[in-house]
Amino acid sequence: MAARGAGSEAVSLLERLRHRIGRKRSEHDLAPELFDPPRVEAVPIEALLVGSQAGRPLERWVAETGETSRASLRLADSPYVSFLRAVRGSPGRLGDDAFLRGTDYYRMARRCADHVGKWFGAREEAGILERVRAFGRMLPELSGPAGSEHPALGGEKLQGRSSRGEPLRVFALRDSRCRELDDGHHRAALAVMDGVESVEARVIGAKWSYLQRLVLQGVQTRGRKELYQPLPAPEFDGAWPLVRRCTDRFAMMERFLRERGISGGGRRSLDLASSYGWFVGAFRDLGFDARGVERDTIAASVGRVGYRLAPESVRVMSVERFLRENRERFDVVLFLSILHHFVIGRESGEASELIRLVDRACSGVLFFDTGEEHEAWMRGKLPGWTPEFVARWLRENTTFDEIVPLGRDEDVATFPGNYGRTLFACVRRGGISPSSG
Repeated sequence: MAARGAGSEAVSLLERLRHRIGRKRSEHDLAPELFDPPRVEAVPIEALLVGSQAGRPLERWVAETGETSRASLRLADSPYVSFLRAVRGSPGRLGDDAFLRGTDYYRMARRCADHVGKWFGAREEAGILERVRAFGRMLPELSGPAGSEHPALGGEKLQGRSSRGEPLRVFALRDSRCRELDDGHHRAALAVMDGVESVEARVIGAKWSYLQRLVLQGVQTRGRKELYQPLPAPEFDGAWPLVRRCTDRFAMMERFLRERGISGGGRRSLDLASSYGWFVGAFRDLGFDARGVERDTIAASVGRVGYRLAPESVRVMSVERFLRENRERFDVVLFLSILHHFVIGRESGEASELIRLVDRACSGVLFFDTGEEHEAWMRGKLPGWTPEFVARWLRENTTFDEIVPLGRDEDVATFPGNYGRTLFACVRRGGISPSSG
């Protein structure tokens, strides 16, 4: 047993080293490309993404402030445009300071001023409010076709605002139609309000977006241009193969919970080894207090951007450590495609001990799948691990009352000869009551 444990630890160390090497391999290709001469092109409005802030590239801004909501954000959906839409709907409210302070645009301005000490030259609250007000007055119906220029606002000199005639500056995002704004957010927002379909912009280089960079550094894909879980971010409009579609397994889970009369209101879910956090976001949208555990810091960061997950919703630590230390119980637990790593020795630890810790953490329903013997990359590693064996193994090693096979995943379409794993619902009778109403 000691020899086997030592061997498992060696395999685990080798696997972690492979992860790090894969991540390192991707880093050489992450810097912005600035080799081509700048060019001017017509950029579709819907392809414009929010970018730099206060002269700082988006990557630096997010690292300094933690404002992940600025990443992978279409300009048309941004605080710049939502503010102008609110003003157009009720122009008289520009004189209402309380209204201004309640807008996302003001909060963005305030965050910038707090971080760098000023917002377009304003250091005082009066100057910030006047600059917010002045942006609303740039709407043509409020300022006239020529617009208005202000040398000073709120008693402070206006700084850093480009003139209306200057072209936008953008980065081309690699493997994407999208363009990330380097300068000209306000002018572009006004163009959105004008209803134009495209704007002229100077392309000053090409780069990976903040979120693309994270994905390329994640341990699951090890520098390959792949998405481990679906990401709705606009810049992934190129050829990014999807490893796990997730929607197939989630549809089975949702149907099972619905048939059992279980909804999310007032209940807690936990996804163990949540990767980007797709299932955390999906259960959150069902009304659960959804949580995740993920050891890869970068994968957890992907979820904060890609699904707008709250930072506290995913704990960054290994599943093994979490389960050993955990004393909480969750109504619904997900333990997906993890166990076989322990069975084949890729991770150290006993599979039977781990599943008992998972059992202890679940008060109601456990959704479970694992690698099976039919998969090409498991050949010879999981002999006998058929769906029937997995069901018996779960009965012998957990205290659940029912082990219900729900169906197979469809990821074999991406990786022929692999996946097609059976998803099980393990149910504890009386552990979770049907939802009222």
